[in-house]
Amino acid sequence: MDEGTAWAKSPDSGVDYFYNQAWHNWIFGNNYTDCMPLAFADGQRARQIDCWLGKAKFDADDSPYRHYYEFFLKAQEKGWMPDNMTQRQWEGDMEASYIAGKSVMMLHGPWVWDKALAAGSDFAVKGNQDGIPATPPAEGQEVWMQSVLPPNIDNQWFMRAGVDKLPEWSQILTAWNWFFSPEAVPMRAQGEGRWPLYKLDEPLELKGPQFKAVMSQLVRPVASGKALNLSKS
Repeated sequence: MDEGTAWAKSPDSGVDYFYNQAWHNWIFGNNYTDCMPLAFADGQRARQIDCWLGKAKFDADDSPYRHYYEFFLKAQEKGWMPDNMTQRQWEGDMEASYIAGKSVMMLHGPWVWDKALAAGSDFAVKGNQDGIPATPPAEGQEVWMQSVLPPNIDNQWFMRAGVDKLPEWSQILTAWNWFFSPEAVPMRAQGEGRWPLYKLDEPLELKGPQFKAVMSQLVRPVASGKALNLSKS
């Protein structure tokens, strides 16, 4: 990180940032806090769950979540990320810079893949982005990491308690049922580039570049319409 940051700041680098970062309430409040500890041996799911169940303290010296805070504190102190990170826009500043080839790295999901291809980004069109994106091992670890978030309310897997008491309940229920309907699920699968965990009446062939270049290396469809995990991890 130090060497990359120094190179990016040199006059002939041709980039603005080695590691580009911007603010996003949901990402910082849910994604990063969930996935970053998983890169460390003492930050696995079991230890995170203990915090939520009251068996361990969130702010303990050995809290699994300390890795999240320690990383961003270090990134700020060492100048790895922009000083005004909390004021920068996720898409307008960070993603746009990466798609334009002016940033080398982001802490992001695979959704920029299609955006870069659609924009005709040189590195994407030439296949330099092909392969399975993963995070290098943390210190003391040997395994490269990919994070998949657990089901959560903000991803529309569940409804919050009391929603059925709202005056808009009938509209909410209609929208909810459509969102998980045989009509919508295949469209969402194509758009998100991942296989649905449903048994579909009609065969589904995913055609998006994200699925073909990334997810197809991790999973393949089976007769039930579900996904069979082919990874060793």
